[in-house]
Amino acid sequence: MRQRDLLTGVSSEDNGLNAVRLTLAFAVLVSHSFALTGRVEPRLAGLTLGTWAVLGFFAVSGYLVTGSGLSLSAGRFVWHRTLRIFPAYWVALLVTAFVLAPVVSTLRGEAWSVLPAVRYAIVNATTWPVARRIDGTLLHVDRLDGGPTGPWNGSTWTLRFELGCYLLALVVLSIRQLRRPGTAAALLALAIGARVVTPGDWRSMMVFLTPFAAGMMLRLLGGRVRLSVPLALAAVFSLLAASEAGLGAALGALPLAYLVLAAGAVWTRAVPRRRDLSYGVYIYAWPIQQVLCDVGAGRWPLLVFVAVVTAAVVPAAWGSWSLVERPALRLKSVGRGRRLDLGRVSSRARGGAARVPGPVAAGDAGALGGEQVA
Repeated sequence: MRQRDLLTGVSSEDNGLNAVRLTLAFAVLVSHSFALTGRVEPRLAGLTLGTWAVLGFFAVSGYLVTGSGLSLSAGRFVWHRTLRIFPAYWVALLVTAFVLAPVVSTLRGEAWSVLPAVRYAIVNATTWPVARRIDGTLLHVDRLDGGPTGPWNGSTWTLRFELGCYLLALVVLSIRQLRRPGTAAALLALAIGARVVTPGDWRSMMVFLTPFAAGMMLRLLGGRVRLSVPLALAAVFSLLAASEAGLGAALGALPLAYLVLAAGAVWTRAVPRRRDLSYGVYIYAWPIQQVLCDVGAGRWPLLVFVAVVTAAVVPAAWGSWSLVERPALRLKSVGRGRRLDLGRVSSRARGGAARVPGPVAAGDAGALGGEQVA
């Protein structure tokens, strides 16, 4: 591995985090293609391919959002996070409710109407609560297993947990005495333990907080985290051992975070650094898959289905990035006054804020995609 430490590698101008996030987004797409067509999702060590990919997203997010939070005031942090998640998400809601739903409804003779579409867009606007359906649509979804239709966008349920992780990061990073690796380690341990006793959505929050806290910990360790083949092999062994014990998503969070971030540090120039399509792929793949299933494509050979979905999703993601996400990120400087230093230190080796590109994010990116600029 060429770079000496993880922070230097991830902060480099030619880092491959966009490529890593895009790979994770397509892993989710492929996994959901199995599920939405009534096939059994591929599993690795007890977890679906999509679950592993989302956990990787949260690990990247924890690392990069922490870097952003170390150099921003609380207000700027919230503003940046809002710009990264909500504009593209809101547009995706509108596209689903007022473009995809009426088009497929017309093709299939379904009963789309304005009021249910408006309700869908409004109720989902905050990411919580979630309205899964638009009345009168997706009535002809044909799955191989004859299972239920499912929601219009089952991927976006993770966004509320992404926002919850942002809130916890804000609390930790706003208190100077807490901006230490030990704090993130304690948060990681708490999330692992709480998974056992917390029910429902709270348990889901702990599941996603685990890799997020692991990413935070690696960022707060700064230049002390080395990039090396032996350490990568040790991380692989640890992840496999945790998975074999049925604890891959818990005890494997830290090695998973290291492997995903190390891949971004060494996988250079695989995807342009300033063009991140991963969030668009993530939020548009499921609705497009549902449209195809409603017109009978769910019974196509899986490779054909995935190819058609990909051909439709890439332009949608490109449009989301070019027309919504990138213009929104340009608003980050609006109202910028005196910049508060929440964690800058004299050297990268001491873990100072890295200037990295911007769901979820990147510097200003969330786990689910983002331009890497803090």
